[in-house]
Amino acid sequence: MLDKKVPDVKRQARAEAILMIGRIFRATKRDAGQADNDEYVFEQLLASSQKKKERKGNSGASDEKKPKKNA
Repeated sequence: MLDKKVPDVKRQARAEAILMIGRIFRATKRDAGQADNDEYVFEQLLASSQKKKERKGNSGASDEKKPKKNA
C-alpha cells in the first residue's frame, strides 16, 4: 500500500480488496454449535492440564526448583 514504486491503479485495487475482505470477515457469524464446541475444547484442555499437574505433584518431587546442570 505504501510502496510508491507500485502504480496507483494497482495500490487502489489492493486497497479495495482489503476492504472487501474486511467486509466478509465482519459479516461472518458463528455456527450455532461452534460456541459450545469451543467451550468444550477449552474445558478439556484445562482438565488435561490439571491432571498433568496432579500427576507431577504426586511423583514425590518437591516444588523447589532443581539446580541446572552445566553442560
